[in-house]
Amino acid sequence: MKKILLVDDEEMIREMVGGLLRDALGSDVKILLASDGDEAVRLAQSEQPELVLLDFTLHTPLEGFPMMEKIREAARQAKIFLMSGALDLAEKEIKQHGGDGFIGKPLRMERLLELVTKQLKGA
Repeated sequence: MKKILLVDDEEMIREMVGGLLRDALGSDVKILLASDGDEAVRLAQSEQPELVLLDFTLHTPLEGFPMMEKIREAARQAKIFLMSGALDLAEKEIKQHGGDGFIGKPLRMERLLELVTKQLKGA
């Protein structure tokens, strides 16, 4: 079973995006939800997801590039995509810190599903 870790401090986004992914991908994919960086690192370590969708700004002590680097250490095989509505991060900078791409907010669900499907096929 493939796993996706969705990390966002906004409960509404976690529930909405998590529900959409569950509905679209079915029972072959397990959706893991985390509300802060520490929880995300724990889940990445224990569950070894194939894909991580990571809100860049969590308003918690562990966020941004330091959080992404810790998740990369915990789940080396995972594809990690940063999400943000406040920042437009350069792909080069994201890759320097262990990430694989950027998704702007507000999220376009059809684009998100396309990206997720493509990444899971390659995993």
